[in-house]
Order: sequence, then structure tokens, then C-alpha cells
Amino acid sequence: MAHSFRAADPRPGIDARAPDTFAPSGVHRRYLGSIYHDGDHCMPHSHLRSDVSVVYMLDTGDEDPDDKLSARLCFADPRIDACCPDEPGRVTRHVIPVMTPGTMLIFSSDYLHSVNPYRGQRPRITLSWNITLERLPGRPGEGWM
Repeated sequence: MAHSFRAADPRPGIDARAPDTFAPSGVHRRYLGSIYHDGDHCMPHSHLRSDVSVVYMLDTGDEDPDDKLSARLCFADPRIDACCPDEPGRVTRHVIPVMTPGTMLIFSSDYLHSVNPYRGQRPRITLSWNITLERLPGRPGEGWM
């Protein structure tokens, strides 16, 4: 599994030590970074208590000449039409976006997604955010891990 860290938020009034913050508008966000080393991956998942997810590619690490899908972000969700080209609602294909350094991808937090195993010596590094548009009952961040 990838190693995660919390990104510091330089804006005044945001406690960078806290894993979850609310903006004055009431928008809740959680932000973190992921460092993938050889063999690291992320199992299929979606994000609870979040409306929108964002991933920003800092460094793709090393390409694997033997596996073009190494470390690739994959979506396999029946609500994504491109995943269901043969029959609506039945996943028969993955959506695998190209993520070069500097790419930012915004997607619905409830889409099922994963990251294939990484094979490389240099770390693969991403930053990500989960954003909730309205305050939810319960403790901030509850159910996110």
C-alpha cells in the first residue's frame, strides 16, 4: 500500500495538523499525499462522506517497459458510460486516464477507482483531496479511513 502523509495548508486559520478542515463557507475537505514505492498499489474503493475527489500528479515515478498499466489510476464504475460500452450498467472496460506530472483530475467521490501496482525505483507521488459540499452530521472525517 502507498504511504500517505497530510499536506500542510499554508492559509491562515487552517490547522495543518488537523486531517480535516472546514472552510468558512462550510465546505469540508480532507487532503493528503501518497508516495508509492515498488509494489505499492491501492485496492478498489470509493470515498465516504465526500462529494468530489481531486488527484494531482506530482511525479509518475519510473515507467515499467513490461507493464504499461503499472501505477495507473483506473475507474471501473457502472455509472461511467465508457466503462459499460457493451451493456448499460455492466462494467466490461476500465477508464484509465493519462496522468502526467501536473495533471489534475476531478471526479465524483463515489466512483469505484484503484491504482495498479507500481514497479519502479523512484517514488510515484500524488496529492489528493476529498471535498464535501455541505456539512454532514457526525465528526469531520468520520468514516474516511
